[in-house]
Amino acid sequence: MQTQCVNIWRYLLIVFLCISLTASLVVLGIDLDWLINGPEFLTKICARIKERMANEDLTDEEELLKNFTIARESIWLQVFVIIVVAITTIFVIINLIGCAGSCLLSYSLLSGFTIFMMLTSILGIAVTCAFILPFANISSDLDSSLDPMARDLISQYKTEKHGGTAHIIIDSVQRELECCGYNSLNDWKDAVITPRSMEHNDATDDDMMFPASCCPLNVTSCTMEDVFNVSCREIIQDNYLNPDNVIGLIGISIIVVVSFMIVTFFISFVMCCIARRSRGTKWSIVNWGGAGSRDETYSTSVIQH
Repeated sequence: MQTQCVNIWRYLLIVFLCISLTASLVVLGIDLDWLINGPEFLTKICARIKERMANEDLTDEEELLKNFTIARESIWLQVFVIIVVAITTIFVIINLIGCAGSCLLSYSLLSGFTIFMMLTSILGIAVTCAFILPFANISSDLDSSLDPMARDLISQYKTEKHGGTAHIIIDSVQRELECCGYNSLNDWKDAVITPRSMEHNDATDDDMMFPASCCPLNVTSCTMEDVFNVSCREIIQDNYLNPDNVIGLIGISIIVVVSFMIVTFFISFVMCCIARRSRGTKWSIVNWGGAGSRDETYSTSVIQH
């Protein structure tokens, strides 16, 4: 009975590790494809996701590819992708170590894996709190940390060419949520919007006050008359866990990933405690025999193999 209980925890940990390993390999593959072959594959994925969410075939894949191609020229985006590649590679290695420790019931491997999962779980909880608390109406002071990020993106939007990273982020959020500005319309009133930074907009500099994404798609001149009058912060506050938009999907995904890491940490901690109590005993992944001496257990494992 004791051996069966150990194997149940062991197989449960292996299942979680296989899921984590698969997700890490998928992210690693997409990032490497971005670095080696360009944004074509990622463009197709994003286009299909946008079509599914809109339930219509409205996605301009060529325009999306153009924006991603321009964004790919950003050194900061390249650095970010390289960092993601490094992190996912570490996760792949750690997951393999966890699998080996679970199969062999190795205390040294499991303890190392458990410490890693504890640290990543703490980091994940901190990231989740940083994402959720500013929009949970708990304290207005918590939102101050996001204001500099929004101002920086708006500043980049005004200076970089159309299709840059800031354009992709801001235009996607404002189009998706039908909002304008992070805190209010005043975020854009002092913006010097040039024709090259406008999206499908033929208005002159004198006519423009807002980016084209601040107005409906059928509007050619985004002025105060047609602009979305609600701030993106208000919309995000109401939809940060709504699965019907991108912001909500990001929030839900963060919570799911962090919860997954916490559960994995708990299971690995249990396995680590079991391995500590069973040090000096040979184990097999298929050993369902009863408890006995060290030699008897090892013989059973060899026969079953």
